[in-house]
Amino acid sequence: MGFLWNFLTNIDNFQWVIEKAFNQVDVDGSGEISAEEIENAISYINSYYDTGFHPTLDQIKIGVEFCDVDKSGKISFPEFMDLLRKLSRYEFPFQNSEPQTQLTQTK
Repeated sequence: MGFLWNFLTNIDNFQWVIEKAFNQVDVDGSGEISAEEIENAISYINSYYDTGFHPTLDQIKIGVEFCDVDKSGKISFPEFMDLLRKLSRYEFPFQNSEPQTQLTQTK
């Protein structure tokens, strides 16, 4: 299981796809997304870059608990970026310490 997100070390080059994914799933325009929407956003990112990261909904919910600063049950774009950074650093209990893999652009 090669978790991804090496591209977050150079986030400026990839923020466009992250923002696009966030905005794509934020259908109500509230500026916050739920765990289910995060799952869709990660799938959207994976459609551009093969990250090798496919968390379960339960894993995403754990991540939201860690990153949801205002405890609204949803996360804002800055919280989403924090979630992705934490995932890239294996900061969650469900993650192992396997080496990260390089991304492969799929589109």
